[in-house]
Amino acid sequence: MAGNGGFQASGGYNDRPPSSTGSGEPDVGVDPASSSFFNNEFKRHEDLKIMLDSNKDSQKLDAMKRIIGMVAKGKDASDLFPAVVKNVVCKNLEVKKLVYVYLTRYAEEQQDLALLSISTFQRALKDPNQLIRASALRVLSSIRVQMIAPIMMLSIKEAVMDMSPYVRKTAAHGIPKLYSIDPELKDQLIEVIEKLLADKTTLVAGSAIQAFEEVCPERTDLIHKNYRKLCNLLVDVEEWGQVVIINMLTRYVRSQFINPNDDNVGDEVDKPFYESEKDSNEDDDDDDDDDDKAKAKTKPRQYIMDSDHRLILRQCKPLLNSRNAAVVMAVAQLYHHCAPRSEVSTVARSLIRLLRSHTEVQYVVLSNIATMSLKQKGMFEPFLKSFYVRSNDATHIKLLKLEILTTLATETNIATILRELQVLQFILLLSIEKKAQTFIQEEDIVKLQILNLGAKLMITNSKQTKLLCQYVFNLAKYDQNYDIRDRSRFLRALVLPIGEKGQLAKHAKKIFLSTKPAPVLESKFKATKESDSDDEKSEDSDEDSDSSDDTDIEKYKPKKEVKVEKKKPPAPVETESDGDTSEEDDSSDDEESSSESEVEVKKKKTPEKKPQSKKTNKASQDLDLLLDFGNDAPSGGAAGGTAAGGPTMGAGDLLTPLSALDIDNTTPTSNTSASSSQMFAPIQVESKPRELLNKMAGDGLSVTYKFTRTISIFSPKMVSIELSFTNNSDKTLSGIKVGQKKIQTGMEIQDFPEIAVLAPKNSTTVLMAINFNDTTQPAGFEICTEERKHNVTISAPVGEILQPYNIHEKEFVKEQGKLSGMNENTANLKMNEDKTDMKSVVTAVYRVANVVQVPSTEDGTYRFASQTMASNIPALITVSVTDTGTGKLTVNCEKMVIGTMLMKDVKSSLES
Repeated sequence: MAGNGGFQASGGYNDRPPSSTGSGEPDVGVDPASSSFFNNEFKRHEDLKIMLDSNKDSQKLDAMKRIIGMVAKGKDASDLFPAVVKNVVCKNLEVKKLVYVYLTRYAEEQQDLALLSISTFQRALKDPNQLIRASALRVLSSIRVQMIAPIMMLSIKEAVMDMSPYVRKTAAHGIPKLYSIDPELKDQLIEVIEKLLADKTTLVAGSAIQAFEEVCPERTDLIHKNYRKLCNLLVDVEEWGQVVIINMLTRYVRSQFINPNDDNVGDEVDKPFYESEKDSNEDDDDDDDDDDKAKAKTKPRQYIMDSDHRLILRQCKPLLNSRNAAVVMAVAQLYHHCAPRSEVSTVARSLIRLLRSHTEVQYVVLSNIATMSLKQKGMFEPFLKSFYVRSNDATHIKLLKLEILTTLATETNIATILRELQVLQFILLLSIEKKAQTFIQEEDIVKLQILNLGAKLMITNSKQTKLLCQYVFNLAKYDQNYDIRDRSRFLRALVLPIGEKGQLAKHAKKIFLSTKPAPVLESKFKATKESDSDDEKSEDSDEDSDSSDDTDIEKYKPKKEVKVEKKKPPAPVETESDGDTSEEDDSSDDEESSSESEVEVKKKKTPEKKPQSKKTNKASQDLDLLLDFGNDAPSGGAAGGTAAGGPTMGAGDLLTPLSALDIDNTTPTSNTSASSSQMFAPIQVESKPRELLNKMAGDGLSVTYKFTRTISIFSPKMVSIELSFTNNSDKTLSGIKVGQKKIQTGMEIQDFPEIAVLAPKNSTTVLMAINFNDTTQPAGFEICTEERKHNVTISAPVGEILQPYNIHEKEFVKEQGKLSGMNENTANLKMNEDKTDMKSVVTAVYRVANVVQVPSTEDGTYRFASQTMASNIPALITVSVTDTGTGKLTVNCEKMVIGTMLMKDVKSSLES
């Protein structure tokens, strides 16, 4: 009986007396995490609900602290919403603060319950405590329902006039939320923003500018009278506000002041800012004689910067010492675009200081330095050593540093740069022995570069490296990746020939170590610089923008036209055997025609390879430059094909719509470095029909529906739904159509075509479309016949209001990084061991969500991308599983309601 008693002690927590002291208070001293009943889904969070219903404020406070801790860790606490929302009227200040924090997180998900408490939030707006007033306004603006937009508008107007700057700041944060719900309120919101811009408090300035940028960035007239105040307040604003204000003022200065670096200013004649001034000056000149006119034109006039222009540069300069990297980058951007060339170098030392930060910050800073160095090389030349490549740098950091060193190279410092690169090259040869030991664990791209490097070592120093190269080639011979096996077989035949078969081995040195032409020094960041210059040109007068020249038109003609003219029809295959092909002095025309004929033959015989991302191919080429002796590695051959991958994917491939219900019709995309287990496989998922109207309630008419997951012909924002009507009665039904609709604001229903006659025991199918406006709220309507009407509702699961989003793995990781924190939901998985393969995982995800699989280079990791139909907000799914059945599920989405519900559905499908 001891076992039964133990079970009651551990499992009967709610059946025990509230306290041994008889106070009626539960024993909160016992750690509930150690109780076994918390593993029971039926009694989940039962102790927290009891504590929230207690009359003791101390228990409510402890419960709310635990709940907020769960929310902060990303755990789901939505089922506690009814118990928490009742405490919104609690008089304890600490409890009320935590309740409002919870409601801000789940108000959008539990809209119905939150709407019942609107009157309480409105009363809280009059609370004496400023934190309560601000929290109530924050919760009110988090309920994304258009019907309460007028209430939100009135609340924001009142909050703008509040005595507390914290409440006014919260009101500024609520303006973009209200604008996204009801854009028709823009005029009223602009009036509110104008009042906020006039606020002299540093706490409000950043939030007011953010609201201005999201609602009415074109209204620069609102900045005119507040410009000097914003410049003077900038030093005292918080760091987040500084970034927002500086970015806005950068755009303002570029549009309102003369460019100090323009060719027409400086030591030359001043250019009038307004066209009206130019016209008036021309009218005045007409009255003068020709001699005075000539003197005025030839007289040089010194450019003097406007005092307001100088003000922003002077106020931003101290911020270069900020601890926040975003603030320093914003100031650097301002100086780069708006400061004279002689003053831009001021930001160089601060940017170099940021290179000691994390890798993510280094990448952003180096990218901007690479762009800025194209315009002004001298400003970064004193810091040349800061761009030397280190052994512990990431690959993308190394490439950026090499890009900058190439840009900064001059006649005076080229010797220093080359000496540094020689040292780097020497270290990388020294490292091939270490790489050979870890060859099996290396990534596929690194394996290919090791093979290339080993082949060149065999040619240059075969006595000392022969055994090492043989060891590497033997390992590559049995590698899982076919590209590596082909490359190994191809290179072995050239550098390690056997008997008389190695005819090409005689020319291996010419093949691998041939003389290359001088590289074309054109930075990839030149496009960024040109786009900046295009922006500056767009700000000039219409007269300058309209002036064009025939030479400019010829300059920007596409080069494709020239290639089309030179292209010749492929020569017959028989011409390859004509003449002596062993001679090396064949004419270039013969080589061109023969190569074209070979391409045509290969296209017919060789099966089409799977496309690969351009970014991956480029990364392989860049990495090859690091490990190279100074010559290009062979691109493969008849045996090996392309080392880095097959043909690249074009932009048109990304525009092809994919349907998760029919994967057979899609063209798989993969990375050659991915293992074979990560390749796409044909997978079909059937959409199960759902009952809309049963035959008992419909007097013999039954209706089912299912989601087709195809693009609607009515609107891309609408979900396509197939309805199946069955007449189970003995009489004919006629005039079946959609009657009155009961939908929320923002939703739309496209009626299905009227069914004139439906004979007994017959069935028919029709299509209709519904725009759910990115919510899971039901869409109600009537199905009418000539005899009666039937009220029905269709609710779309969260996975059906999504559509596939075609991106590459790097873009997926980048988007996922933006959607972290509160926009990320995670859960642990417990799956069957026989359901951890790719097909089972993909099928389980496709079963509940309309997504598309993203090729992954990580074993056991599966990525899926989608976006909402109405607002195109990304929703990303990552599933990581092991052979034992354990795993982790991560869902990233800006809409927290969609992210939470999607995680629940996917988790349930994977574990079922």
